[in-house]
Amino acid sequence: MGPPEPCELAANIIQAVWQHVEFDNAPIRREVRRRLKEPSEEFIWPRAEDIAIDEISSAWPVELVEQCERSLEAAGDELAALGADVMAIGDDLTEYGRESWIAKAIRHQIAFDAAWHVITSGGIEMVSS
Repeated sequence: MGPPEPCELAANIIQAVWQHVEFDNAPIRREVRRRLKEPSEEFIWPRAEDIAIDEISSAWPVELVEQCERSLEAAGDELAALGADVMAIGDDLTEYGRESWIAKAIRHQIAFDAAWHVITSGGIEMVSS
């Protein structure tokens, strides 16, 4: 199962689930800060998010799925009001785990938040090529 159409519905579902996620991304921010050494600011955002996604995928895959399951359940009423098929989203999460569309979307949101925090808080080491 892929994200529902139209894309606005998928975005609303992601937001409804995301607001219930309680993922501690401090360890992810530390890893981004440790590994992010860029020669220019041009590519810093995608690189920071790639580092965060790598960290989430390798160190936190079980917690990511657990957070999605809990958050999907907590957002159930709101999702039903949006016309979302909560059971289908849950079935997709159960079948595909961290590779389900909702887990991927939440992983990217966590990565974006971690990257945003690290980059906007300063102190990134820029290296010359």
